[in-house]
Amino acid sequence: AALSTLINQKMWNEKQHFYTDLTVNGKQSQIKTVAGFWTLLAKVASPARAANLLDQLKNPATFGTINPVPTLAVDEKGFSLTGNYWCGSVWAPTNTMVIRGLENYGYHEEAYHIAMKHLHLVAEVYKKTGTIWENYAPENATYGLHADGSAVEKDFVGWSGIGPIMYFIEYAIGLKANAPKNEIVWTIRSPDQSGCRNFRFNNRVATLLAVPADKQQNLKIQVQATGPFTLKIKWKGHSRTLAIQKGSNTFVL
Repeated sequence: AALSTLINQKMWNEKQHFYTDLTVNGKQSQIKTVAGFWTLLAKVASPARAANLLDQLKNPATFGTINPVPTLAVDEKGFSLTGNYWCGSVWAPTNTMVIRGLENYGYHEEAYHIAMKHLHLVAEVYKKTGTIWENYAPENATYGLHADGSAVEKDFVGWSGIGPIMYFIEYAIGLKANAPKNEIVWTIRSPDQSGCRNFRFNNRVATLLAVPADKQQNLKIQVQATGPFTLKIKWKGHSRTLAIQKGSNTFVL
């Protein structure tokens, strides 16, 4: 609580509607970087200030780039279209920080769209280059460059694997597991058949399949599980809680 108070007192710039770092002399740097969004993940920002930060993510003049979220705002002097590492590159770990922070304030749709944009970017660059890169350019479907024009590291699954693994499972497919609650929340968005084989969580393995709606607009859920758990389905604005038992389970929604 004390740290949150200090951050809000000293690091919030009312003119910019953003949190910026402090210099060694305790003055605001007034340079907008992706670090300002840590306040969402840490729940430091008030709801009103969180809304201001969301506006920044939608603003193409600051953080609303084609490939969100750049590490340095577009309107800052050092911003680089090719990324130049922390001068505008898009990184999976900082994107995940922003996404999870948005979810803390109920901005689930906005978080979903950032995740999906990054996932599509990684997939498009993979098709061109056959690999995954350390970071990506903010305004073009390509990998990032250093200041000298050399490419960043390739074959970099370390954190860049967050996109094709976590974003694909949790946002494209929509499966989010909560082991302490022994629960999976499945947000189904695809009109096509979707699901995941051998989804592992909480010492259980489950194969989940959603079969598209029939003429009666029904959705069939099929689950094969090695142990019981709770499955919460979110589909077309509706929610349903299902008790999954060990073995084969079939439900029609």
